[in-house]
This record gives sequence, C-alpha cells and structure tokens, in this order.
Amino acid sequence: EEDASIEIPVLDFPGWAVKVGERVYPHKQGIIGRITVDLAKGEYRVMGEFKNTPVRTLGNTISVLSFMFLVYLAIYGKNRRNFN
Repeated sequence: EEDASIEIPVLDFPGWAVKVGERVYPHKQGIIGRITVDLAKGEYRVMGEFKNTPVRTLGNTISVLSFMFLVYLAIYGKNRRNFN
C-alpha cells in the first residue's frame, strides 16, 4: 500500500542477486550487513539467488581434490603396511 524498504534476513556476500519478478533488482547492505531492497508500492515477488564466484569455485575445487587425496592416502596406506 506504500513504498517500503525490505530487509532480507541474509548477510550480503558477493554472489547474491535479488530478483523482483523476473528481473535482477539493485540491492544494498542494511545496517548490520543484511540485504535490503527499496520497493515502490505494489505487489512483488522478491527472490534471492546465490551464484558462485570464481574464488569460491576455486576454493571448492581445492577442497574436493584435497578430500580425494586424503581418501587415496588412507586406502594406499592401509594396503601398504610396513612391518619393520
């Protein structure tokens, strides 16, 4: 019924996009770092979408490869016991 500032209870990190309807809408950080969207009066469907950044993708890849390497070491070490 009137203009509003909507605060989404999620901290604003790089990679967040706010969609109002089908279009990406500009947002800002609120006082404590939450996502805030200013909307004119009307009825809207507001949706947040989190996308990966290149740094996050690299970090996730390193984590998966490290885990796979640890599993390999556990299996290889178990099969190659040295009884000296």
